[in-house]
Formats: sequence, structure tokens, C-alpha cells
Amino acid sequence: MFITCPSEAIRGSHCDVFQAQIQAIDLDPPGMSGAIKYILIDGPGRVDPRTGEWSYLPSGQDAGKTFRVEIAAFDGEIMTNGAQNCRFQVIVDPNYAPRIYLDIYECGSSFSLYAPGRKFVPLYTYDANICDQVTTFIESITPELAGYVSLGDSWWLTFVADCLDADKTFLVNIAATDGIDTTYCDLTFVTHSVESIEPYEIRIEKTQDTYNGMHENIDVTLDKGTCELGGFDFLLAYEAAALNFIQATPGDFYDQCNWEYFTYRYGPFGNCGSECPSGMLRMVSIAETNNGPYHPSCFLPDSLPAVLFTMDFLVTDDRTWECQFVPISFFWCDCGDNVMVSRPGDTLFMSRFVYDPEEVDITQDDSLPTYLGAPSECLDDPNPRFPHIRLIDFCNGGVEMICLDFDARGDINLSGTPYEIADMVLFINYFLYGTAVFHINLDGQIAATDMNGDGIPLTIEDLEYGIRVIIGDAWPYDRLETDSLFTAKFVQDFDTKTITVEARDTLGAAYMVVEGNVASINLLQQDMDMMYVFYFDQNVTRILVYSFEGHSFVSGPLVSYSSEGVLIEASTATYYGGKVETVIEVKGPVPDDFALYQNYPNPFNDGTVIAFDLTVASEVDFKIVNILGRVVYSLRRHYPGGWHQIDWNGTDNSGSPVASGVYYYRLKTSEYSDSKKMILLK
Repeated sequence: MFITCPSEAIRGSHCDVFQAQIQAIDLDPPGMSGAIKYILIDGPGRVDPRTGEWSYLPSGQDAGKTFRVEIAAFDGEIMTNGAQNCRFQVIVDPNYAPRIYLDIYECGSSFSLYAPGRKFVPLYTYDANICDQVTTFIESITPELAGYVSLGDSWWLTFVADCLDADKTFLVNIAATDGIDTTYCDLTFVTHSVESIEPYEIRIEKTQDTYNGMHENIDVTLDKGTCELGGFDFLLAYEAAALNFIQATPGDFYDQCNWEYFTYRYGPFGNCGSECPSGMLRMVSIAETNNGPYHPSCFLPDSLPAVLFTMDFLVTDDRTWECQFVPISFFWCDCGDNVMVSRPGDTLFMSRFVYDPEEVDITQDDSLPTYLGAPSECLDDPNPRFPHIRLIDFCNGGVEMICLDFDARGDINLSGTPYEIADMVLFINYFLYGTAVFHINLDGQIAATDMNGDGIPLTIEDLEYGIRVIIGDAWPYDRLETDSLFTAKFVQDFDTKTITVEARDTLGAAYMVVEGNVASINLLQQDMDMMYVFYFDQNVTRILVYSFEGHSFVSGPLVSYSSEGVLIEASTATYYGGKVETVIEVKGPVPDDFALYQNYPNPFNDGTVIAFDLTVASEVDFKIVNILGRVVYSLRRHYPGGWHQIDWNGTDNSGSPVASGVYYYRLKTSEYSDSKKMILLK
């Protein structure tokens, strides 16, 4: 046989397919031998035994290698061998390593940026061997970076420097590999501080002219700061005798950045022993929690200041605190108090300076517990990878009580002239319509109602004393002596449907709250005036008896009425606005047992009546819930013993109509509890 094969070596890259055609010619006459079969004796690839076509697909590992291929032919009787076989060389070209391109830059370039800040560098790779898959990654960063470096999908390298990375030089080694060869590219990033970078400044609001007995909301704000945050833990101290903490709510900081966790605790706690302040609050917030794909939108607001949280305090009504300043201060029981943590959670920020409410620096290296900042011992940390850095300035605040000018008493409409008839009319409207009538300045107008100077605003005694001043029977501003108190009894007779007053002193005004819509109310005292209003949402009628003509009344029947109603609140004042202790007595049949009756009508459309019996005076908790158990209407009130009713018109406590459906009403006292079902159809 005669065999032919490639006359020259076959050459290509590892991405190519190598091929060659081998042909054998049988010199024997036809019919003397069988079909020719091709056999690969040595070398890579494979040969088709029928056609003699040889092929080879190299791998990346074959790059740069040379192979010897030997192929024999067999006609069924004779197989070529030795010099008769086909022999040729296969040369796989060396691999081309991937290349890293930086657009207008080159490997080894240096870049400058401010810290905190970021730098974008265009970066992409190219491999001449088009079959190779190139992987690019960050090989190393020296020294350790508080920020991060990322390789995005858009051919960009992003270098992000945290504020802790300022004034440093970082060597970033980038690698690109095709699985065969790896190319490296070094880049240098030099960070610099900017003059505008300031430490954090946390400020407790300082209020002015706060009225006794009123709520005061105190904001705690982040006024300055540049580094992104991951959370904070603050401990605050206050005087519990002057301020009663109600609640804390997150501020606009959370609306801007969608932080995920905020909580607080209050009361005397901590490691301060007998040195603990009377009132303490701990506020804790974490930017991100382990809740799946939900993440904060930012870790520092775009604009400062921003409210971190707001504290609601009820200010004492004790007038001995008048004109005083009640501080609210940061307090340190241990080194974990009043700290903030960096966004990655690897750095703890601690106090740098502490300022009092007058902006005076009070920082001292004191021992714990202290108001003067974290002591130097708090900077010691056995873990060098979790540094403690002084980067927070704390500014204390507080509540400054108003110094009430006596001339302000009686000027309820804030016109500048006290004890006008308009002031008394406004005050009368308060007893009928509530504090909504004080729409100019709620705090100031309430304070001005303390016309008898006993330190308690918004009482019937204040109204009567103000009337006396206007008609000339009393002088303004005289503080009343209240050591000797009078007593008055309001007696409600269910049989005669009258309310009678029993008192040993002449009375000037009376205020009553009657359950239900009491119709046809008649004043039974001559020369007195009367006004009354029914509040549908509260199911009560408010009644005020007074006189602008200087008249008074004595013991005897006060008012009568035609419909059912129960007197649940009453107060009165002497002719000169003196305080009177008031009690309520009910005459009439008292039920033998507690009972909650089925509402009538049922089903209902516009409204229904729910009646119940109390054997003794009780605090009643009444609720209406839907079939899902959600409370749609609630009422809590003290009722005397007797028969009572609650009218419900199918609205919630805000006055909004509720949907048709099945509802359950529940009534509970300290001794009795029951519930029933009703149906609302609209």
C-alpha cells in the first residue's frame, strides 16, 4: 500500500480545530484485498477509520506544545508500519494572556480622591484567544481599606474610601485570568481629607417657655457628620420629678433613609448604682437587619440636620418648677453608652467633646458613671481590627419652664387686655367645646385661665373668679387660700329627673357632664344663666351654669330634664372662685346584678342603643370590634351604680363610618365582663 499525509506541520491556536486528510492507495489488483481501515498509532486527536480524516480540538493546557502524529492503514491483510506509516507534526501556538485596558490610563497609574469619597476608573479586558473566558478580580488591597473596591458589570472599577481611609496610600492589585495565564495590574489610590469633614454633632433640643402640665416634644438631631452610619446607642438622663416620659418616635432621618430598627427603654437602669439619675432613656437604632432583600436607601441623609428621634414628655404641673430649667443630658454608665458605629460595623465612634445647654465645653476624662464624656479607658480595645475613635460632639439640651407674668392671667384670647368679657365668653366655650377653642396659642391660652392663682388652669373655679373680676367683685391676681375647702354634693334623682346641689356656701358656677343626649334641660335657679351642648361621639351632654350679672345660687334644685341620663362628672366653685370638693350621689333604684343587654334595634342602620346595669360605681371599659377582632370604637369612663346606655351610630372614634357587617360589643369592669353580637346594615 501507498499512504499520503500532510507534507508540512499543522499549526494553529488552541482555539482552532486541527484537521488533515490521510489517504492510502492499495496497489493490489481489485478484489485481492478488503476495504482500507485507518488507525491512529500515536499523537492527539482521532482519525475516522473509514475516511482517514484526522481532527483534533486542543485545550488551553495544550497551548505552546508540539505533538507527533502517526497514522497507519490496514487493508485486511497488510498494515503499513515503520516508514510506510503517515507521520506529521502538530504545533499549538502559545497562549495569549489577557490584557487589561484602562482607557486613557495605564497599569501603574496613581489616582487621588477625597475621603470619604469614591473614584471611578474605566477598566476592561481583552483576550486574543477568543475562545477563552476571562475572569477579572481584586487580587489584593494594601493596606486594609475601611471602604471597598468593586468591579462592576459596566467595565468600571469603583474605589470607595470611608472617612477612616483619609490621608493614606492604597495599592490595589487587579488580576485577569483566562485559566491559563494571569495578567496583573497595579493601581495606586491616594486619599486626602477635606476641610469640610467634621465630626458628628448630636444635639438635644433646648426648649423655651414650656408651660407646666403640658406635653413637650424634644428632638434629638444629627446636625453634622460625613461618614456613613450603621447604627447608634444613646443613653440620656433627665429629672423624673419634673418630666414624665411618654414615648419616643423615630424622626425624619428614618423617612429619608428607611432605617429598619428603632427601639427605646426607660427607667433607672445601667451600671451606675446609687449614682443613676432619676430618669434614664436608652435609644437604639440599627440601619439594616437580617430581613431578606430589604435594605436602607442611605446610611446618612443628604442634608443635615436631621431628626433622629423625638421624645414626648409630660411636664409637671407643679408650679414650684416655674422659671426653672430641667436639663436632658447624655450620660455614660459604661463604655458602650453614647456610641455610633460605622456602616460596615467595624469601627466604633465615641465622644470627642460634650457641651452643656449653653454651649460650654464640659468634657473631662472622668471615671464612670459620668455626664462628661467617655473616659480614656474606653479607647482601649484588645481587637485592633475594631478601633474606637473619638468622632462625636454631644450637645445637651432640656426644658425651660415659662416664667408666667401675672399680667397674663385672664387674657385668654391673648388680646393684650386681661379680664375682658370676650375672655370669659371664650372660657365658657371651653367648658362646652373643649380645648379646640384655644386656636391662637394653646399653651399660652391654657395658662391664662389660671385666674384664681391656685396653679391649676381650666377649672370652674377659674371661670367664676374671672367673672367676679369682670363685674368688680374681686381683684385680679390675688392668690386664693385653699387650705379650707368647701364641699358640695350633686344629687341626681332618677324618679324626679332632677339634679340638686347641697352646699353650705354660696356658689357662683357649676359644670356637669351627663351621659346621653339629655333633652329639655331646665334651669331651676333664678337669675342664673345656662348653656349646654350634646357631644355625639362621646355620648355626653355638657351643662354650664353661671352668671355675668353677679348672681349666685345656694343649695336646692339646679336643673331638671325629660329624658334618661346619668350624671358622671360635676364641679362647682364658690362665689369668689374658691375651690369646692364635689361628690355625686344617685337616688333611685340600683340594680341587684350586673347586666349587659342586647342592643336595640338589631339589626340597625342609623344607630342603636346598648344598655347595661351596674350595681356599684365602676370604671367601665367598652369596646366594639369587627369579625377580625379589630377595635372600631372604644369608650372608657367612670359610671355610678345604676342603669346606663351607650348610643352608637356606626362610626369609629374619629367619626368615620364603618362597613356593614357583624360586630361584637364588649363591656368590662373590675367585677363583671360580657359581650354580645349585633348586625349593622347600610
